Amino acid sequence: MPVESIWKSLTEKFKKQPASLISSAQTLAGVDQTYQPPAPPVSGQPRPLPPGSLQAGRTPFRDVPIDRERGLPLVQIERPAFGWDKVVLPEKCVNKLKAIIEEFRNREKFRLFGISPRRKLFFVGPEGCGKKTTSRIIASELEIPLLKVRLDALISTTLSSTVANLRKVCDFSQKSECVVYLEGLETLARPVDWKSCSVDRAGLHYGLCQFLDSLSDSTLFIGASSKPETVDRSIWLKFDDVDKFELPGASDRKRLILLFCNSFPINENDILRLTRRLRGLAGAEIEQICKDIMRQAVIQSRNRIIESDIDIVWDRFKQRLKLMKNCLPPETIQAQELTAKTEDETHSQQTDATQPIQPDLTQELPLPPAEI
Repeated sequence: MPVESIWKSLTEKFKKQPASLISSAQTLAGVDQTYQPPAPPVSGQPRPLPPGSLQAGRTPFRDVPIDRERGLPLVQIERPAFGWDKVVLPEKCVNKLKAIIEEFRNREKFRLFGISPRRKLFFVGPEGCGKKTTSRIIASELEIPLLKVRLDALISTTLSSTVANLRKVCDFSQKSECVVYLEGLETLARPVDWKSCSVDRAGLHYGLCQFLDSLSDSTLFIGASSKPETVDRSIWLKFDDVDKFELPGASDRKRLILLFCNSFPINENDILRLTRRLRGLAGAEIEQICKDIMRQAVIQSRNRIIESDIDIVWDRFKQRLKLMKNCLPPETIQAQELTAKTEDETHSQQTDATQPIQPDLTQELPLPPAEI
């Protein structure tokens, strides 16, 4: 029997009861006399959720897509409230990202001219350099949800199921404006050897290309990779803009220390000493060290950081780093040390130069090409 018929029959039976009996029953149940029962649900439509409820605040992103084989949710929905003060990036990079945000806000103007704004971004760089935090800031600035793709649920037992999961994420993102963030893009976009690759591997490649092409105009997609050299060139061409996140230089490390230790006073000499020690580390590692330093100060019942706190935490970090290096091959350690040294020297040359570089006038300038 349909739900409407059952509801109607129960309502009629209740109305046939004496008025005194109905009033007594409502009084015993603690029901307000002015209360009006909700309208019966319409067949095929979900019951509206009460305003202010958790699920109502997340609409229209209610039915999160799941992996059919394991039942895991494919995305994690966030509504971040971040500002640009929560990340340390070069001013040039911040200005470019702000311009992309303005383009996305005014995409209707672009549509009048038959062009589209930049809405597919590729974040590349070492792990822990602010790619995820920046994606949260972008979603917060646009005041739209952030859909973080769960790579552990997206990659299924078969490549065809992985492609199907990509399609589910694409369809889900089209329900409303959102920022889609996919970290670890290199696991899906490895270069394809078309002479020897399997049909499923080729299908995954084409499925990822179709996923990027099928994203709606109301979706800003951000792909992130710590190993961009392993991403296929055809996937690179799908992005409208590429942003490189590098290890922080000397001045950026100082800004990160002040950011993460903002609730504890710290001497200027200790900041400079800690800045030199943190050379070659990513922002996430610097944050962890700063938090450990503040914990050390709290244990000692102090509300400020002194030199002994830094020394104790740094000794612990060196021991952990030593254990980690024992688990890594020597070539990996040498590559990391060389990269950190090169990044720091390059940044130091840029920040220490107080005078503009003058051209060498002693060298002979090339002649312009002769006019034909």
